[in-house]
Amino acid sequence: CPSSVGAICGRCDTHASSRCLDCNDVLCEECTQLHAKNAFTKEHCVIAINTISPIGSAPCMLTGNGGAGGGNVVGGGVNSGTGVLSEPHCDVHGEVLRYLCESCKKVVCQECTLWEHKDHSCIPVSSVQHGASDKILSILESGKLGTKYIKASIDRAVTYSQAVERDAMEASARIRKAMRHFILAAEDRERTLLERVDKFRQQKLTSLSDQMAGLRAALAGLSQTSDMLTKALDAVPLMSSMEIAKTLTTGENQMEQFAAMYKNLQPKEEFITFVAPNFELLQEIRMQGDVMLVGQRSNSVSSNGSSGGMSCLQGNLGSGGSGGGSVGMLGSSSNGSGGGGGSGSSVVSGGLGGGNILTRRPIVRSTTPAQQRLGSSTWEPMGKGAGGVGGGGGCSGGIGGAGVSLGSSPGSSFGIGPIPGAPIMGQCIPGCGNHVSTKPAVGPSLTFGFDGHEDGQVSRPWGITVDKDGHILVADRRNNRVQIFYPDGTFKLKFGSKGTANGQFDLPAGICTDGQGRIIVVDKDNHRVQVFSATGVFLLKFGSYGKECGQFQYPWDVAVNTKGEILVTDSRNHRIQLFSPDGLFISRFSFDGVNHSRYLKGLTTPRGACFTPQGDIIISDFENHRLLLIDATLSKVLAAKGHEGSAVHEFSRPSGICCDDDGRVIVADSKNQRVLIFTPQLEFLWATEIRPSSNGLHAIGMDEKDRPSDVALLPDGRLVVMVETSPDARDQCSPQKTFIQIY
Repeated sequence: CPSSVGAICGRCDTHASSRCLDCNDVLCEECTQLHAKNAFTKEHCVIAINTISPIGSAPCMLTGNGGAGGGNVVGGGVNSGTGVLSEPHCDVHGEVLRYLCESCKKVVCQECTLWEHKDHSCIPVSSVQHGASDKILSILESGKLGTKYIKASIDRAVTYSQAVERDAMEASARIRKAMRHFILAAEDRERTLLERVDKFRQQKLTSLSDQMAGLRAALAGLSQTSDMLTKALDAVPLMSSMEIAKTLTTGENQMEQFAAMYKNLQPKEEFITFVAPNFELLQEIRMQGDVMLVGQRSNSVSSNGSSGGMSCLQGNLGSGGSGGGSVGMLGSSSNGSGGGGGSGSSVVSGGLGGGNILTRRPIVRSTTPAQQRLGSSTWEPMGKGAGGVGGGGGCSGGIGGAGVSLGSSPGSSFGIGPIPGAPIMGQCIPGCGNHVSTKPAVGPSLTFGFDGHEDGQVSRPWGITVDKDGHILVADRRNNRVQIFYPDGTFKLKFGSKGTANGQFDLPAGICTDGQGRIIVVDKDNHRVQVFSATGVFLLKFGSYGKECGQFQYPWDVAVNTKGEILVTDSRNHRIQLFSPDGLFISRFSFDGVNHSRYLKGLTTPRGACFTPQGDIIISDFENHRLLLIDATLSKVLAAKGHEGSAVHEFSRPSGICCDDDGRVIVADSKNQRVLIFTPQLEFLWATEIRPSSNGLHAIGMDEKDRPSDVALLPDGRLVVMVETSPDARDQCSPQKTFIQIY
């Protein structure tokens, strides 16, 4: 028969000329000779490649001696007398099906083993007959097991369907309950704002009504006085000099009285205005919450013993045929979750347990390139949504970016303006007669305050301030006392001890003085503020633990303006509060309603605070590594500056802060171990490094791990820095280490 086969020897990659039917290998002439000489393969049946029938033609019939015609046919299955095919043949090649492909589990012809199944494991069909009964019984047993596990999977699917309905109902109820909190919060805010509108309306109407009543009384009195003077004018010739004098004085006094009433009862044009909420919150609210399909329940399929049950059905025909192993059903549960067949197990493994789990979606805020750009030397103005956020003004001014305010005139901005009278201004050292202006210094000119518990020694201090006489006041935190030093660093006096009574402290932090010389101390862990005389005599206290107006949760720093009003950073409540000189609550500004920038890591945590010369407020945001500028009325954030980093316009845990009388801003950049000085527009001026390695002129009493915690200025402009050690060095302080440095 002509050959169309161009096979390659499987041993030496040369042109093949023969094929061994026992080994199912194609061989070249040289390999054929070696094959015939081998003791193990010399009895194999080897035929020439050119005797293989072309694809699609009837097979060539070979005689025992290789000739054509009747006689013995290699492989059998053809009637030599008639040539009629009596065995199944390949649909593709027309060859007799003689081999079983173990890889494909398919009966194939000799031609198939050379092409489609070239690299597969093929065995003669005749070898399958051995142990066929056992194999068939094994397959039947596998079928029974398969039926059992498939029915079990169907039962589980029914159970899961019921669970889906139950989970859907439960999830729907939880969603409605969760969303109801948002609805109630909005309704509560609406009710609060409407109540404030009605309160302002009633106040204004009552005031106008009283003014009108007073003006009407003045008008009636003026009319009576005019009538009296008219009658007197006609009777002047008949009146004595004394009567005329009394009439004149009475008329003049009454006219002055009515003029004063007119002046004091002038109606003031005021209007009620609504500060719109931050509508950007609407989109964030729309994104809150989520519903997910999660993995299987803890009491999953494996708990009933059927997990991976179909694994016993794994196997293949090839291994069963050649090695006598069982022939199992194809398809396995690779994920161990049970189920017969690939698709079936994937459905079961998906699981429906936990589909009712609700998760809170965080508010994600992106950073714009402009906000990330280094070297920006101006305050970053806040967006429109920042105005009014946090309940500035009064205690009822809740969180959420909306508020109602009473404007003073059509031309003024929204919000309650400054109270008429003395302007609200900040002074670097309240009551000081000098104009305090900071100046650069190469290194410290004086250091003092050794670690310890004796007079003049300190333990983990934080706050520092300077009074109008130049004395340096220290909040000696771990010693629970306040110490006062002369400008040359010598000890003057101390007061305070640990406790909760008047004049006692529990880790005092911030400290400042007012224009009257009073000393104001933040009693941090007692959650209050205490006020003392210049000599340390207790005067008053205010505040307690809580979230209400006038209460604190770990207050930290304190500052005063020229009116004596006291500003306190309420760190854990994420707000600042303003009090009168007597400790009465005035206003607050909360930061926990919404982040004012979209790149913040978390809620604003106010740490240090000071007043600018214009009366605005600067706070250091300890957690978000930035400064915030808030207007004097505590109604809105005017600007923000900085983010985490070590460049000149970046911060790492900014802490204490102060302003000189020119508006320069001095910041204790704690974790960067430096003090930064900026212009009022926050343009970088210079930095004072705290680490001795950064400045060879630093004193011996300084440590490489020192961090600035608070800053202040002396009347002559010298910088006073309070340092603290890093957490890993607090128990290893050198006995020569000092905590107070003057530059």
